[in-house]
Amino acid sequence: MMYKPIASILAVSCITMLLAGGAFAFSPGDTIVGDVFVAGIDGWADPYVPIGTDVPPNWGLLLGDDQSLSESNNEITGSNTSTRRDDAMSQTFIKTNSTTPSVYTLSAKVGTWDDDGYGLVFGYADESNYFRVGVRQQTGDSYGFSSGITVHKVVAGVHSLVKQDLTCVPSLPYNNGMHYDLSVTVDGTTGAYSVKANPAGGAMVEYLSGTDTDLANMAVGHYGVHSWAQDVDASAATGPCRERGTLIEEIAVASTTLNETTVFADALPVAWRALEMTNADGVKLWGTDIGQSYAAGEDYGNFRLDFHDGKIKDDTNGYEWASSTAANVDFTGPAIVIDEPGNGDWTNYEVAVRAECGDNEGPGVLVRVQDDNTFYRVQFTAEVIGTSNDRAPQGMSIQKCVDDGAGNAVWSELYREDQAAPLFIFSPDQAFDVKVAVTGATIKVSVIDDPDGAATPYSWTVVDATDPILSGSVGLHNWGGSDVTFSAYGGQAGTSLVTAAVPEPTSLVLLSLLALVGLALRRR
Repeated sequence: MMYKPIASILAVSCITMLLAGGAFAFSPGDTIVGDVFVAGIDGWADPYVPIGTDVPPNWGLLLGDDQSLSESNNEITGSNTSTRRDDAMSQTFIKTNSTTPSVYTLSAKVGTWDDDGYGLVFGYADESNYFRVGVRQQTGDSYGFSSGITVHKVVAGVHSLVKQDLTCVPSLPYNNGMHYDLSVTVDGTTGAYSVKANPAGGAMVEYLSGTDTDLANMAVGHYGVHSWAQDVDASAATGPCRERGTLIEEIAVASTTLNETTVFADALPVAWRALEMTNADGVKLWGTDIGQSYAAGEDYGNFRLDFHDGKIKDDTNGYEWASSTAANVDFTGPAIVIDEPGNGDWTNYEVAVRAECGDNEGPGVLVRVQDDNTFYRVQFTAEVIGTSNDRAPQGMSIQKCVDDGAGNAVWSELYREDQAAPLFIFSPDQAFDVKVAVTGATIKVSVIDDPDGAATPYSWTVVDATDPILSGSVGLHNWGGSDVTFSAYGGQAGTSLVTAAVPEPTSLVLLSLLALVGLALRRR
């Protein structure tokens, strides 16, 4: 029968590649993925100044299916009344190392998952002196940000509305994340401006134009974007609305002396992609609501590289329950995976990361990710498993997901802690350092709990003795954590995320046995 020699060839090939390195061109100790926790974007600054007890902006670069600059803190900055206030303060994000001439066009590809305020900033000197183009789909100008497309100015700290167009409101996207073009052309020699957009796609349409005497004096300056009360539209009725607020894909200036474009995805130190999990019943994560995810939109996650501290964060609380087919095993949640060339060939390596969660569910690490249906997941959960099929095991657990060749996800459990007395249960809002080493068929998990305090170590070694996944990329996961954060292992900037490792002796023995079994089958 043909399957016997094929099985032996695959087994021999696996052990040969493991010993010789195969396509995996790294030596033990080599850096495969360096420091991915990098703060800042060259030339850009967040000039946020606290106003009372407001929430700071959470500018960051999305890492999943949309890699735009995002802001979603939902803060209504500067408002204290239910009626319109033209002096509502937006939260700005400014390109401080570039100064425009007096005549130029500022354009951007923008989008939104909410119906509140966002747009362009130009002629920026400081937080008390700038112009802005605002966009808001919600009608009524409630809480201080004008509806429609507007031009505002801030002069010596005094905010005022320059011009407003409401005819655009029906066509403004507000809960689908669609990117469109928005621009303002400025002529500081006359104080003239022209605002154009194509919210419905197609050709640009002029919505506002005019002149302003202050613009003649303020046209020269920095430029940027702004966001106000943005998060997710609670009235979303057209499908799952994702918690990502304001989206800025790119921004550009065109003039006779300054011509530059910032594509925000280019600022990422490593390429990522979203991973959509599928449970054992074939139900995909995105757009479903088996559990209690808000409008199913949380399940998409909002993993982002935080501009301020360089940490990777997801605060969506996205999750779906495990099915009865794979009870307490095929629970699914938002995830991202490193998407660099050759990552499918990464074999023996160690992932080192610091994790923290403000909830009692939480963070996970994915290793040997081949595709959305093939990977190992190391999961950490503080909540008790309970008596139903729904939840993840408490403590540390390891799940395996493999594609059956027909696009179906087959889930199994490699390990769970004793649910009567788990060895390690993380404490909400307390960091723990994690290392996951995959070498041959062996998965070794090491944890240092409260690394800056008690520094308590834990470790587990698990062998996958049945058709182990032998290569693949690395990812991060969130199951039901309302505030999950990943950062550099040991809290040390510059620490590599992934380094090459040496196979464990037990893995070499296991794979050698697989090869011998294959040879024996061939000789029958």
